[in-house]
Order: sequence, then C-alpha cells, then structure tokens
Amino acid sequence: MSEALFLEDTEIIVFRVGDITIGLPITEVREIFKSPTITPVHTPFSYVNGVINLRGSIVTIVDLGKRMSLSVNQDVKAVHIVLVEFGEELIGLLVDGIEDSVFASSDDFFPVPATVSGADSDFFRALFRREEDLVAMLNLENTLETEVA
Repeated sequence: MSEALFLEDTEIIVFRVGDITIGLPITEVREIFKSPTITPVHTPFSYVNGVINLRGSIVTIVDLGKRMSLSVNQDVKAVHIVLVEFGEELIGLLVDGIEDSVFASSDDFFPVPATVSGADSDFFRALFRREEDLVAMLNLENTLETEVA
C-alpha cells in the first residue's frame, strides 16, 4: 500500500456509520464523547449539523452519514462524536457508535476498490482486514476538504 501511515503497524479506532464500519488511526483522533446538544448554524453544506461549545472551543459537527450520502436508518440516531483536528479547526464527526480500538498490522491493509457499496471510495484511503470483517479507513482530507476555508 502506498500510504506511508500504513507501512507501519498502528492502533485504530473503529466506529459505525449506517451499515459501514469505519476506522481512523488513533493518532488522528483527539477525543471521543457522547453527542451533546448541537446548535444549528446556517451553512451551504447539508451534512454540517451545527456547532458545539467544547470547553471554550467552537467545534463544527459533520454528520458522516450525510457527508457520504448514506441512506439514513430512522431507528438509529448518531450518538457519538469523534473529535479530529483538521487544519486549524476542530471538527466533530457524528457517528452511530464506537466499536473498538484495535491494533492493526501493516500487512492487513489493502487498497480500496474503485467502488465501495453505499459510499464514494474517495472517502476511504484503505481497507483493514479484521478477523470478522473489513474496516474502511477514513480519508479525513477528502472527507473534510470543503469544511475549512
């Protein structure tokens, strides 16, 4: 795999968005917490749910399900926020649930196929093979590039 990040073994945080199991290297995750009340804001991006005040810092909340144009299951409500730093801004990724933190061997990462069912493959940088399934490794740059100006 050509990504320098995955040439080494790494720990990843695994979470769910709709029917997709997604991972991020723990080095890209600043914090995980239950979703507080989100203040709506006017924005041209339909996937921005609003903002929160997190210990004095304003955090933009991005609904990953909407960002990836996934069909929304009305029975499942996004309940966790995965906080990441993107550029100079804090971004909260609204996810349906946190699954686990796992150690990933560099040998278990594979290139993303041209199409990924239910989401644009540009959102993912690699697939990680767990014992029971595959985890799509989120590409923060491609997912959030329209969020910072």
